[in-house]
Amino acid sequence: PYRWLALTEIQLGDCPSALPNIEGFVSRVDTTDPRLPEMTRWREFCSRSQPKPPPQPPAPPPPKSPSLHERWWFWPVVGTAAVALTGGIVYAATRSDEPAMLPAIRCDSTGCHR
Repeated sequence: PYRWLALTEIQLGDCPSALPNIEGFVSRVDTTDPRLPEMTRWREFCSRSQPKPPPQPPAPPPPKSPSLHERWWFWPVVGTAAVALTGGIVYAATRSDEPAMLPAIRCDSTGCHR
């Protein structure tokens, strides 16, 4: 089937598709097969008639690594650290084991007194 596929594709003008079928035929038949010279000629014809692919442009350089403050996680970490630090400072400033600076006010049935 490889030979017939190759011959059909050659007649349709599709040499690039015929080449794998030619190779499939050539690799499977004995070197004394009378059809081998025909397929060898078609392989050379299709190899010559294939248009050369245009040269590929050089690959673009890899993107540069973003600096520390351009990374997605940097500002959330800074914000979280700032909130934690502020909370710690406020907690430490408002927590004290010392007695209150204001005098105690006592309330009873006669009213509130110092």
